[in-house]
Amino acid sequence: MNKVDELDREWVELMKMAKDLGISKEEIQVFLQKNGTANNRSAAN
Repeated sequence: MNKVDELDREWVELMKMAKDLGISKEEIQVFLQKNGTANNRSAAN
């Protein structure tokens, strides 16, 4: 298993957990649009 496969599995698990908690796909998209870029910059440093 490579790093991409591992990350894909983590995302799938996160999305399943969000669905189980009643978080909609749209809510996740809004969250990622507002917060995803800032988090990516932090991870790159």
